Formats: sequence, structure tokens, C-alpha cells
Amino acid sequence: MFGETFAHNPRTLLHIAPYLRSRSVNPLEIFKRAGVSPSTLLDANGWVPRELCFRLGNEIYNVTGERFLGADVGRAFALSDLGAWGSAVSGAATLRQACAAAASGIGLLHGGSDLGFRTEGRFGILSFAFVGRSSLEPRQHILGVLAVLRSVALLAGVPEAVGARFAQNYERTGERLEETFGQSIEFGCAQDAIVIDRAILDFPTEGAPGRGTTLTHSRPRGR
Repeated sequence: MFGETFAHNPRTLLHIAPYLRSRSVNPLEIFKRAGVSPSTLLDANGWVPRELCFRLGNEIYNVTGERFLGADVGRAFALSDLGAWGSAVSGAATLRQACAAAASGIGLLHGGSDLGFRTEGRFGILSFAFVGRSSLEPRQHILGVLAVLRSVALLAGVPEAVGARFAQNYERTGERLEETFGQSIEFGCAQDAIVIDRAILDFPTEGAPGRGTTLTHSRPRGR
């Protein structure tokens, strides 16, 4: 059923089992501890309650001790892994259109999420938040979503023009996030967001008709 309240499309959990296996952890055991039936991940039309998704992320953290595992899992996604949402985003002609498609179609992936796209000063901003309340920590899933949204921003092919903002405060291990999000990152912000230099919003995306292997547009200057 489309857009169930506070639930995730099972596609969003696609790369969790491979991540666990890469850490020599049995995925079936972790899913069992979190109360998530592996069979639910096989139903492309099904939905997984958000609380179970959050619990799964927390169980993985408890086992691996990896504070930014959500970023690692999110980085493994190709847009093509994410069904109709990914197709709509990757099929957009420009980055601006891709960001707008990502925001308007978020209900295909999450019920109970707020993904917004706006321009503000010299930036385009893809901001994300889970709506409603939960007794469970959503941090890993937020990191995963931001990693996927960064891949949307990278459709223009200018990684140096893409940054990230995190609501969480800086940690000494925060440099680990640079592996996924690049060096232009900020902590203690009002929102979790991917930030894009406004100068590239009208660049064609990788899949845009007529785009060559080399962009002819002027590159934005460094910040």
C-alpha cells in the first residue's frame, strides 16, 4: 500500500544484509533481534513499520559499534535500487528537477518523512526529517537518507559543489563522515540537509539527453 503512515519501503533496507556480512555478522540474527522478518524485505509492495527500521539500525550499531554505519549503508545505494523514486530522480533533465522529483516523491520510500527542496541564498538545500515522535534513535537512518540524497546532488557531476549539514554535534570521529559526504560538512545545524551550490542546479544530470562526457558549463568557484 502506497504511503503508509510511519513506514518504510523495504527497498530502503536493501543493503543492510550485505553490510552485515561484510562485517562478519549474521544478518538473520540481527533481523531476528530487531523483530524484522526477512520475508518482509522480499515484498516490493509491502511496508516495514518505521519503529522496526529504527530498532534494526540500533541493533546493528550495538553489534558493530560503528557510529556512522547508516552513512556506509546509504553510500552503497544506486538510485536504480530505489524503484520508481530512483527512476524519476535519475531521469530528470537538470539537477534542479532531480531535487524537486526527490522531494515530491518521498512518499514512495517513506511514510512519515519530510523531504524539502528550496533555494536559499547561494545554495539549493535538500533538507530531511522524520515527522512524528519515536522512542528510538533515528540517527542511522537519517545518515543513510542523506547519503542517498548526496547521490542525487552528484548527478550534476560536480562533487566539490555539494556539502552536508548535520543536526548532531561534532564528534571526534566526525571525520569518518567525510568518506561519504566530502569535506564540506557542518555540525550542530538546525536541519539535516544536503547543500548544493546554486550555480550547478541547472546543470544537466548524468542521464540527460545530449549530455557529453565533459561539461561545458562554468564550474562554481570554491566557497
